[in-house]
Amino acid sequence: MPTYGNDCCAKCCYNELKQDAADGGQRARKAKCALRQLTIDQPSRRYCINHPNHNPRKIQEPVGPVFKAGSYPSLHGVWKCPPNSPAIRTRLLALLEEMTQKKRRFSQSFTEMAFDAVVINHLEALREQAALPGILRLLEAADTACFGLSPAPLTVPGAYVIRAAIQAGLVISNGECLNQVESWLYAESVAKTKGFGKGNDPFTLIRLGVVEALENCPRSETEALLEDALEDPHPQVREQARAVLRRRKGIAA
Repeated sequence: MPTYGNDCCAKCCYNELKQDAADGGQRARKAKCALRQLTIDQPSRRYCINHPNHNPRKIQEPVGPVFKAGSYPSLHGVWKCPPNSPAIRTRLLALLEEMTQKKRRFSQSFTEMAFDAVVINHLEALREQAALPGILRLLEAADTACFGLSPAPLTVPGAYVIRAAIQAGLVISNGECLNQVESWLYAESVAKTKGFGKGNDPFTLIRLGVVEALENCPRSETEALLEDALEDPHPQVREQARAVLRRRKGIAA
């Protein structure tokens, strides 16, 4: 997320402290979010997915955390964690249900995909058990879309939705859905990788997400999966698998 971007809190329609400065609020010291009921310091360096640039449907419930802009290499981090209330949980579950009904689940616009991924991340953060059936349906649809008889093209934004669903499924189920996600580490995903150039391979992004999610998975099969990931054709996946294995075994880097 860029510093002083047009999607920051200072330039959001939900900022109740209207800024009339010549710089469009870029140097505003405070903002007040009408959705989150937050007073926000350094609003030109704060962001969330509810900003209309990312939320053209203008969903009124707070979705995901508020991010803070940083400096390279940590370009952003979480400033305020995702909020929790019965109304927010109900809305998130309804948004997840909408995802499972979409015909173009994994090849929509970047804006739609980014919003969907943050919805799933939010449900994971809340450990929302009622989300698990919808997440598993989404993963089943992803498997069919990517590896079925007539596979649809998968974009990088779509990969982030699948990655979010894999990670949320493993966390919410405490590893019980491992058999429904482990296939993303293997032959078909690896074979698909060969059709992409460096830096735009959605299947590698998904395999990285699986490896990251395995770090805290309690299932006995986990370490064998990580050992297999050490043979992945992509160096970043191999490196991540090696790091996760070391942490699981309590070995210092």
